[in-house]
Amino acid sequence: MRKLMILVVLTALSACATVDGVGRDVSAG
Repeated sequence: MRKLMILVVLTALSACATVDGVGRDVSAG
């Protein structure tokens, strides 16, 4: 059960980082 929680957290962080990166690209462009 704990592994699933960690996986969910890592996935959320990864998604946030991706969205943040895309947002920066759009702002820079």
